[in-house]
Amino acid sequence: MAVAVENFQAELEKARETLNKVDENIKKITGRDPTEARNARFQSAGNHGNNEGRENAQSRNRIPPRFQGRLSSRDDQDKRHDNQPHTKRIVREGGDGRPTPLVAIGNPKGWKNEDYEEGELPRKGAIHSSITAPNSDKKTREEALAQQSKDVKVKDRNRRMFGSLLGTLAKFRQEESTQKDKEEKRAKIEQRLEENARQEKESLRKERHELFLERKRQQAHVRRLEWKMHRLREHDEWAARQQPLMKFIKLSSMPPLYYKPKIWTAKTEELLKESQRKLKEMLETRRKELEEELVRVEDKANARLERVRERGTQVAPVAEQDEELEELEAEIEMYALALGEEKEEDMDLHPEEASKGPLTFPKHDPDEPMDSA
Repeated sequence: MAVAVENFQAELEKARETLNKVDENIKKITGRDPTEARNARFQSAGNHGNNEGRENAQSRNRIPPRFQGRLSSRDDQDKRHDNQPHTKRIVREGGDGRPTPLVAIGNPKGWKNEDYEEGELPRKGAIHSSITAPNSDKKTREEALAQQSKDVKVKDRNRRMFGSLLGTLAKFRQEESTQKDKEEKRAKIEQRLEENARQEKESLRKERHELFLERKRQQAHVRRLEWKMHRLREHDEWAARQQPLMKFIKLSSMPPLYYKPKIWTAKTEELLKESQRKLKEMLETRRKELEEELVRVEDKANARLERVRERGTQVAPVAEQDEELEELEAEIEMYALALGEEKEEDMDLHPEEASKGPLTFPKHDPDEPMDSA
């Protein structure tokens, strides 16, 4: 068993080196070490977010420089308007029978309301509106068109303008067609670039997921080797404690007693040989059980590794990857419990997995009786 322990030790060192390489590859892709905690990054991000929020609140309450001049000028205008006299708007009837507004600026100097009779308008300080009555001498649209149709020069000018307009429209149509072709080509290029970016992102995501899954495989492999070494050492220690019993005769009483006569006879010699034979059979049985246990665990790991090799570069479905990930995590936790390490709170072993766990052997003291095989 000592040779087997040394072989497992060498294999364990090799597996740990492989695990370190996988961690380095993950660090190259993600930019962080998967073994380091991220609490410091979360705290710094939270502080930065609070400072940035306060700065944004202050910037929202601050008036932009380009509006400060407008606001100040508007305030000055309001102040000037407050000091100016009130403007009155008076409407009177014009000569054509249409109302003509008069705008009176304030009250004329020295005038009082008693100076005006009812219906009389002030004659000073009034400004006539720019609104005037339409000129009835203007020609109608039909008359203007009829006059233009009689003029040959006007016809020629209209024809030239119409031809120029058609040429301009044709030019715009051609430019629009050319621009449309360019936009279609640009849209195709952008679509192809977006598709390439999407494929690259998906490939990177799959590669990252596969690296994390490979890391779990290596962790399970390391745990499995550590558990094998632990089981071999445990068996060797137990077998070494049974060797002193070779000098004693095992009695058939219950509980069994071990007897060493002071004077040896042929009968006692025969009983000693029978006890030694049974003890050797028990040691051999336990050794075979341990080997079968190790082979069963190794076959299970090899079957999973064979499925990975059969896929090759083909990526497994998400459901299959999740199933393998759960299986690896359960195996890692099972080995951790077998090695006496602390169990995680979210670990829930299934009965079939627990039944395939490591065998536990009683540890006997040379001076204490041992059960029969």
